[in-house]
Amino acid sequence: MTSWTSTTWPRGNCSVSSRAPRRATRNPKTPRTPQTPMSEPYVTFPDVEQLVVDLLKDRSELAGVVVDVAPPAGFDGSQRAVLVSRMGGAWAEDPRLDNPLVDLEVYGPSKAAAHTVSLVARSLVLQLRGVRYGGATVVDVVEEDGPRWLPDYRHASANRYVSTTRLVVRPA
Repeated sequence: MTSWTSTTWPRGNCSVSSRAPRRATRNPKTPRTPQTPMSEPYVTFPDVEQLVVDLLKDRSELAGVVVDVAPPAGFDGSQRAVLVSRMGGAWAEDPRLDNPLVDLEVYGPSKAAAHTVSLVARSLVLQLRGVRYGGATVVDVVEEDGPRWLPDYRHASANRYVSTTRLVVRPA
């Protein structure tokens, strides 16, 4: 086995230079042209939280469950509810896709009830692949972290499960 050091690095077909690369210079006789506005179309990102809420709230499987981005008035953590929050994610420029991370906080009157609702909500979110919302399309759905028990210390009677899902969305 050959051990390479900085003085014995094989040069082969690549050129190695200790000089800094030269900066491109502009011909001073060429007039400057004003900057042109971006030629790419304006990207309209959908409200991913509202997308998930709108696609889940009217499902018969979640009848009697509040699905929203904020808890209802008088919420004490014991009601059956699914709270949707975008927790981050990033825009991928080259394929022009948004990759939001979405948390589902699922509450119920008991730990078992909250778990059951969390499994139903999980299943419905995983079925969003291919759905169109406005001009956007959900290209893919990837579960990042399945339902996990996470007590909510703000509400003494709360039974909560939380899951994180990555949606891949092609904006309008």
